[in-house]
Amino acid sequence: MRAEVNLVTERLQLRPVRSDDLDMVEVLGADPRVMTSLGGVVTADKSAAWLARQLTHWSEHGFGRYRSEERRVGKECRSRWSPYH
Repeated sequence: MRAEVNLVTERLQLRPVRSDDLDMVEVLGADPRVMTSLGGVVTADKSAAWLARQLTHWSEHGFGRYRSEERRVGKECRSRWSPYH
């Protein structure tokens, strides 16, 4: 188990990706505007596989992808999330 590190500023909160981020990852993976420079849209299964790899990476290495959220509205910052790089 890893210690979770959250980075917080006045405007943003960054936290490690979690399994409950799957819905958001699927939405982003299906959005052509997000995925245009990342090879095109992906299926829900591919999004789930990507998230599983990220969680495994965190578990094995103790670091990995973060999710950014605007604190005042508590939603993801889509322009700051590049899940398939």
